[in-house]
Amino acid sequence: MKLVLPKGKGGRLTSSAAASAQLSTLVSESTAAEPLQGLIRIITQPLRVRLQMTETIRLQGQ
Repeated sequence: MKLVLPKGKGGRLTSSAAASAQLSTLVSESTAAEPLQGLIRIITQPLRVRLQMTETIRLQGQ
């Protein structure tokens, strides 16, 4: 099981959307998906919190 990421100049990731879609596929196919899902949750949690804060501020501004 190997995660292949699309690479641009200097091996930089060109499409994070493609990478995350691939990661989702990898997670759903993996039998040991639980730890991986936990890791993804840890990575995406700050983003979600930031989005929620932005939403709250926007709602208060109305």
